[in-house]
Amino acid sequence: MKKTVIFLVLIIAVAGFSFGQASNEIPVDPDFSVTIAGKSAGNISVTQLIGANLKTEKPNYYVEGFSVVYLLPNGDLTEKIAFGSEIPQNWNVWLSTLKTGQKLFFENILIRGDDGSIRKAPFMNFIIE
Repeated sequence: MKKTVIFLVLIIAVAGFSFGQASNEIPVDPDFSVTIAGKSAGNISVTQLIGANLKTEKPNYYVEGFSVVYLLPNGDLTEKIAFGSEIPQNWNVWLSTLKTGQKLFFENILIRGDDGSIRKAPFMNFIIE
């Protein structure tokens, strides 16, 4: 019962919180670093991204959501949004189309503490290898 209540509270909190609000209302907390596949920047492979989780380095803090901004071949920027810490499975097809040298920017990385506080981690940038 307790897990169900906590789960429902998290769903309501995430659903009512947009990434636009995170960008404008929550300042970046430089004390929070996040990694994916053990990296916080640099080169990364598509296979390292598929199914990977974003993790904080601090105990009792969890990634609640994030966005990925990337450059399309025609020069346009586009964004994908994820709720939770895992790269969504429905991104696998998109990830498999990424080319070597393509840049990805993980932004609006929202972190929730056990105390209910929300922070935003600094962005991470990667180049597909």
